[in-house]
Amino acid sequence: MYIRDNIFLISCAARTGSTYLVHLLRSHPDLFCHGEVFGGEKVNGLLGEYGPKLRKSQEIVDHLSDLRRRSPELFMYKYVLDTQGFKSVGFKYKTDEAMQEAYAPLTKIVSSDMDLKIIFLLRKNILAQYISHEIVLKQTGVTLAINDCDLPDINKIKLDLDECVSYIESVKERQKRAEEIYQGHRVLYVYYEDMIDSSAQKRVVHKELQEFLSVRVLELNSPTKKIIREPLEDIVTNYSVICEGLIEKGFGKYINE
Repeated sequence: MYIRDNIFLISCAARTGSTYLVHLLRSHPDLFCHGEVFGGEKVNGLLGEYGPKLRKSQEIVDHLSDLRRRSPELFMYKYVLDTQGFKSVGFKYKTDEAMQEAYAPLTKIVSSDMDLKIIFLLRKNILAQYISHEIVLKQTGVTLAINDCDLPDINKIKLDLDECVSYIESVKERQKRAEEIYQGHRVLYVYYEDMIDSSAQKRVVHKELQEFLSVRVLELNSPTKKIIREPLEDIVTNYSVICEGLIEKGFGKYINE
């Protein structure tokens, strides 16, 4: 049976470094990676020949948005997974959306297409993921920074232990459900911390990504900047208390870098 070997999907929760990964893959001349083309009220984030058309014509935006709503399958295969001359093409689909009833038709489509390679993007330090989520949601609203001038000022925050526990449990549960959705697919697990590591581990992960996507192995780079650059203990006023509490509750492994 013929297996299409050039389409992939990035499955991730929010604040796992997916923007970094998307830009990293885009730096490869053989790879084409869209962002969250299925999120939002209107179609946004389609790259290549479609990007300029969307920016210039509201009529095209409305047409593709309507097509996405009426036939997500046609929209995905005709537009999103159009290789446009590249060797491999993919897009990002967050677990936050994959579990929602509104996205059920799309989740059914991607789960049944065994040709789709799945990159599971995770964070080892889910507490750091939660802190990033809280800062973006309640302070900055910034999810992408290319230049130093794009980096927002960050105010100190105080966390609630029960909310931290609930967030970690939610992330783990959604990942478990995602693994069930994509059962039988070819999968690769990538951890954010390894992907940005300054040691040899970074090169190993970048090599594994390219081999998994069946493209030549080259040096990859992402122009995106880390939005939270300060140590977490300098941002969270009760950081040590939260860490101690999580350790006591058995969540210690999710606070280590």
